Amino acid sequence: MNIINVNMTEVIIIGTAAFTNVAVEPATFQSVMPYYQIRAESSTLSDVPLENVTRVHSIAEALPWLMEFNQVSHEAQNAADIQPFVSGLSDLFINNKYEIVNAIIEELDYSNMSVLSLVAVARSTFQAKNKLSSWTQAIGLIVGRLNALGLNHTKVLRGIV
Repeated sequence: MNIINVNMTEVIIIGTAAFTNVAVEPATFQSVMPYYQIRAESSTLSDVPLENVTRVHSIAEALPWLMEFNQVSHEAQNAADIQPFVSGLSDLFINNKYEIVNAIIEELDYSNMSVLSLVAVARSTFQAKNKLSSWTQAIGLIVGRLNALGLNHTKVLRGIV
């Protein structure tokens, strides 16, 4: 059985739990991708069999609802457009998967999001802002996008900023 050894440089997803800043040892794979999805739970990262590792380029590849949000976030105009994203984040919060949420908000491209999508990200993550190390940076990007659209971010994000 091949075992992966890890060091702290990338992101690994194990089941539904994410471990930020974890990477597979470069000698294990010819090219180290930013994210790995593990199909089996393990008590420690070093116990994960190599055959349980799937390389993905982004977290969205591992979470279909996030991929769907990424595809519509630039034009989202109603609740149906953002519902899978809000529901997916809610499920992660219910299961205390803050590391996954943190990785998601780091990966999102805020530069082309619609106002509704920006507000959905801000409001959906606000409840856990103290547990998300990337939240302040994400809100800064959201505020910047709202300002670029000519909107008053203080009014749009009332109660958040």
